[in-house]
Order: sequence, then C-alpha cells, then structure tokens
Amino acid sequence: MSRKIYETQGDLDREHEFKQELEEKLSCSLVKLPIRYCLDFAAVRNKKVVAFVEIKHRTNNIDAYPTYMISLAKLQAAKRLSEDGKVPSFLVVQWTDIRGTTNLATCNFFIEMGGRTDREDSQDIEPVAHIDLSEFNKFT
Repeated sequence: MSRKIYETQGDLDREHEFKQELEEKLSCSLVKLPIRYCLDFAAVRNKKVVAFVEIKHRTNNIDAYPTYMISLAKLQAAKRLSEDGKVPSFLVVQWTDIRGTTNLATCNFFIEMGGRTDREDSQDIEPVAHIDLSEFNKFT
C-alpha cells in the first residue's frame, strides 16, 4: 500500500512560482525529479546536473523556531545524491519574511524524534534533523 501524498495544488503552484525565480537567479533549469529521488529538482546547465534542490514554503517567519526541521530520510537522500553525483544538494526555504538556502550534504544538524501531529498520520513521526538557522544563507 502506498502512502498518502499531502501535497496540494496550492503547494505545487507556490513551488512552480518559486522555481521560476530560482531558475533566473541561478541561471539554470530546475527539472522536476521522480518521487523516488526524494528531492524536488535537479539543477541543470547545458544538460549537466550541477545540483539537487529541495524547495520548501513555510507560513511563519524564520525566527518562529530556533531550527529548521526536516525528515532525516530526506537529508540522507540529499547526502547520497550529492556523494554519488559529486554535486551539492540545496534546501531552499521561503519563509514569510525571508528566504534561505543551505547545503543538505554539508550542514550541521542534530537528530530528534519529531514531525507533524496535525494530520493524525503515524508515519509523520520519525527521526528528524534540526538545522540551526545560522546554517542558512539568507536572501530576498
């Protein structure tokens, strides 16, 4: 049995809009990856993958929490992609007040059990990585 996908059309629309802005800023194409890769996009220039990218949208200011929490499984996938592809794997977050990016393959973090509790989905509680906000390069 496959797991329910919670991504909404609104999520996809925000991702697409942010994706277009990032393509201009980074001078590359962001190609959507199949779900088995765990990250959202491959950043491509002249057919060559130059990075992997995970895009997140948050409905709070950056200082609402002391760390950014992400699934340990996603962080592990990012590290594997970076190691195997010899390219960085970036997490790009759009908070309500600022944007930030960090390299998931090299950032510092600590692990706790955590996750979402608002969907009553037992699969949402898992090992999570907490990335200190100082690990993010902020931009607008």
